Amino acid sequence: MIFFDVIILIATISFSAWLYFKYKFSYWKNLGVPYCEPKIPYGNLQGRKRKFHSSQVFRRFYNELKGKGKFGGIYFFIKPALIVTELDFLKTVLIKDFQYFHDRGTYHNPKDDPLSAHLLNLEGEKWKKLREKLSPTFSSGKMKFMLPTIIEVGKKLEKFMIKAIEKNSEHEIKEILARFTTDIIGEEKLLKFNHFLIFLLHFKALVLSELNATPLKIQQRNFSKWA
Repeated sequence: MIFFDVIILIATISFSAWLYFKYKFSYWKNLGVPYCEPKIPYGNLQGRKRKFHSSQVFRRFYNELKGKGKFGGIYFFIKPALIVTELDFLKTVLIKDFQYFHDRGTYHNPKDDPLSAHLLNLEGEKWKKLREKLSPTFSSGKMKFMLPTIIEVGKKLEKFMIKAIEKNSEHEIKEILARFTTDIIGEEKLLKFNHFLIFLLHFKALVLSELNATPLKIQQRNFSKWA
């Protein structure tokens, strides 16, 4: 008797779980939006990061949904997500109506994993505050000022990649691009540091001359070797 009760309980729980997933996975269908057919319980994420890279998975979604409309739907487990497949609509999402689409639903944990709390992961008010802080850093004037540095570091990256191809060696592209970004930031900081040191030397000379102190001979030096 107990055995049959256990069987009935398991069957009831399994059937209830199946109904729950069917209800969750009917979101895009009820809205009349084209979607990739999900699988219980992973949705459309089965094989992601284990068998396939995320880029391969999303390329498959894009190819499946392309031509069916401006956008389509997928499921991150039971959470619905939107994939844009038309360029003009993409511009609307990223520019005109971006204030409604800045939340991406990706992992971030500012307390235990501070590096995950960047602009691409944060949501809501936290995203807004961080964007307000970063926007002045990437103004058109500052980006124009950084362009020579980006070109110079880009040439170094090009030489490195050519050597890697000639040696037929394998490299982690994520690590290479991280080094590329770090080099650009480092070059910019070093350039500003040099300018700041030169300014301090000139300022010191001016103050000493005003105090009738011994004249100080100022020479502009390249401080990059100190880095």
